Amino acid sequence: MHYKPRPSFKTKHWRRLYESRISDIKALKESANGTAFVIVDAEPWGRDNSEPAEIGLSLLPHVHVNLDCETMDTLPKTLDAASNLMGLETHWIRLIDRERRERGREQHRYGTQHFVSGDKVEDTIIGIIESFRDKTSGDAPLILAGFAVAFELQVLSNIYPDLLNYFTSWVDLQEVTSGMTDGIERPSLRETLIACGFEGYRHSQESRIARQHNAATDTVRTVMLLVRCLGLPSDRETLDIDQSSQKKQQFPRRRSNTPATPKEKNYWKGSRPRPKEFYPFITKVYRTPTFEGFDGRNLFNLFSKYEPTAVGISNGKRYGWLCLPNLKTLENFVRSVHMWEDEDGSVWEVFSEYDPTVVPAQDWEELKLQQKEELQAEIDEKRKQRRLKKESQSDEIWPVSFEDIL
Repeated sequence: MHYKPRPSFKTKHWRRLYESRISDIKALKESANGTAFVIVDAEPWGRDNSEPAEIGLSLLPHVHVNLDCETMDTLPKTLDAASNLMGLETHWIRLIDRERRERGREQHRYGTQHFVSGDKVEDTIIGIIESFRDKTSGDAPLILAGFAVAFELQVLSNIYPDLLNYFTSWVDLQEVTSGMTDGIERPSLRETLIACGFEGYRHSQESRIARQHNAATDTVRTVMLLVRCLGLPSDRETLDIDQSSQKKQQFPRRRSNTPATPKEKNYWKGSRPRPKEFYPFITKVYRTPTFEGFDGRNLFNLFSKYEPTAVGISNGKRYGWLCLPNLKTLENFVRSVHMWEDEDGSVWEVFSEYDPTVVPAQDWEELKLQQKEELQAEIDEKRKQRRLKKESQSDEIWPVSFEDIL
């Protein structure tokens, strides 16, 4: 996760903390000396996923962050072992009237369970933090931590801002571990734990992850990742993450008629490659007489010098789509191929369908973030229009100034 200087959520009221982000393993180790960690995870609720249904907290005292590199073999390798770390507290906060369906849900396994109303969540968490500090070193700085915490930061900023006053810095362990890999931008928590030596996924209980995670259990997973990262020797601060085949396929395969495997590249049968944010530089291609006998491999091979990123052919094989890596290549492709006659006598026509208003996105996480930003901008604009309307109505009601009356 790469955080922008101006994210979609407001940071004006906690700008100093936002700019105190810990973004790499070296800075994390330096910051960890004498500090305690509050690990947070929230599961979304509602149609727009802007509010939490449940919040998990794990509070890790500073005694566990000054780890001897020679003790890596003694660090926890299972969730049960991690949950029993000395001084670790775990809490599962469930919001009343926001219960998620039980089917397909991960069972609650660790920590104290709290049922609270929405207006009591902030006070409940403050009480947990204050109690934790009373039990441990009360003057130890607190670092806010989590894994892929964009949603959690949004919730804290918009709904529970007073909690942000407790922290001196924050860290997204997905960002930290991404910098320890060979080019994997957003590794999953599961893949990162396996790379750190976690053995839990070998057992049936952990191998079949529930579709809906338990927020408290996720914080225990993140605790284990944190202590193992802090225990890495300085000469071995790298992670060999093997992304699962399922994750490698999840972006291109969004419909039943889309590519079955990455080896087929991005060949879309019967439709234009989508979403458009992934393939903004797209052209529509016609072949006379038809595309009969053509498939994705033909298009990739025929126009390989233009390095197409995805292709598609309509159901009736009347036309197709070819996506290019950038705008310059698209313009060159249209200019060179339009009305080109192939060796077999077929004639190609090419038309650009590039839309400059489409903002390119690299993956689903970035796309969702863009959509949230657009939605927030639309909401802000509507609020502005309503405010201007009220002001104009007020002027109509009181058109005469006090001086005019006198």
